[in-house]
Amino acid sequence: MPTNTKVMEDEKQEKSDESVQVDTEELVLFREQWRAELRSRQKIDRGMPTNTKVMEDEKQEKSDESVQVDTEELVLFREQWRAELRSRQKIDRHKLKSTPLQQKITEAEELYWNGVAAEQNGDMSSAILYYRQAIQMVPDIESKITRPRIPISTGTNVDSEINEDGDQEIDTITEHVSNLNFDVSLICKANQKIEGFHISALPLEILQYIVCLMVLPDLDLRTLEQFGMVCKRFYMLARENLLWQKSCQRLWGKECTPVEYSGDWRLLYISCPHVHFNGVYISRSSYVRPGERSLDLLYKPFHTVIYYRYLRFFADGSVLYLTSPEEPAEVVGRLRHKVHTDAIMLGHFTLSSNMLNVVATRSVKVTTPSPTSARGRRRRVQSENSTQDQKFHMEMELNHSKTKLSSQLKWKHFSCHTMHRLTGQLQVSEFNIDYSYTPFYFSRVKSYSIIH
Repeated sequence: MPTNTKVMEDEKQEKSDESVQVDTEELVLFREQWRAELRSRQKIDRGMPTNTKVMEDEKQEKSDESVQVDTEELVLFREQWRAELRSRQKIDRHKLKSTPLQQKITEAEELYWNGVAAEQNGDMSSAILYYRQAIQMVPDIESKITRPRIPISTGTNVDSEINEDGDQEIDTITEHVSNLNFDVSLICKANQKIEGFHISALPLEILQYIVCLMVLPDLDLRTLEQFGMVCKRFYMLARENLLWQKSCQRLWGKECTPVEYSGDWRLLYISCPHVHFNGVYISRSSYVRPGERSLDLLYKPFHTVIYYRYLRFFADGSVLYLTSPEEPAEVVGRLRHKVHTDAIMLGHFTLSSNMLNVVATRSVKVTTPSPTSARGRRRRVQSENSTQDQKFHMEMELNHSKTKLSSQLKWKHFSCHTMHRLTGQLQVSEFNIDYSYTPFYFSRVKSYSIIH
């Protein structure tokens, strides 16, 4: 290695040693200054008065107390906030439950009032469409309406504003129609020119008398409802409270009162259980009967026997009872009028709440064998003294079915009381209510009503 290179390395080594020495001296100087500063601070702390320390301690305690108070207030606020959240959640849940039903009623009410407005403007096809949609959404929309949306006056338009003076609650559609002010002669009139006397020219009293003669004898209130669909005038006659009162009192007696239904006799008739008079209650039963065995003894048939029980009620309290294998279409014609035959039994019924008691009677003539003749044959002699009177007591429960009110009769008790005229002996036979006693279901017969 050349000499000048060694000289340069020696010089570099000397310079690095000098820089390390300088850094060490600066570090020692910094340490001495830091220690001196610490000693001076300790002297100042030792010489500080006692009250200053007390004040600092008090400040520290106050700060701790303020922190504690803030913590308690925060806990109280959190509890109040949680309670408020719970109450809001309950209210929101209630709103979620009630909102769909209320919205449905509101939409149905909107459709109903559109129908009223269309009817007043003479557009009956649109009015019927609106009414039908409203009833499909809410069947009892008439009772759900709380206030009129249009002024109650003649010639009201669809776009007319709400009458503020008439903002009072209307319970039923009957009151709404009865408050309408209209010209009676314009409500019911002929569609085309006719020769002779039109029904619209009859006084109101005569029309009421005709409606009473039409409905009350057979309590055909379905016909009354159809009569009310003709026009406003007939609608008012069909909703006449006195007419429904007479119908209810004839069915349940004069002691019945519509106290629970705010004096509405029509609502009382619809809500309370009652039998229907415009049809027949039918019970279909069946059983299996063994047949005759074949000659080769390898085949033994079984026959399924189907038979029907029929109950036809009348408004005067009488009832017809028939048991027959014939189909209903062949039987209902014979039950239209109260005709007592050997097969059809005539009786009466009583209704208490939803329990129906039926008593049907018939007379059976018993034949007794005569003494043996000279030829060895016996003759059967029929005697009136051997007649038996039979009374069938039936107790049933009147229930609602899925599609119609008061349309099911369920068996509860069935017995037969036989009285022998000759001996005066009474014999009671109790029947066991089993699977063969199927319930009765109501079926309307068009020919039983005035309006088919």
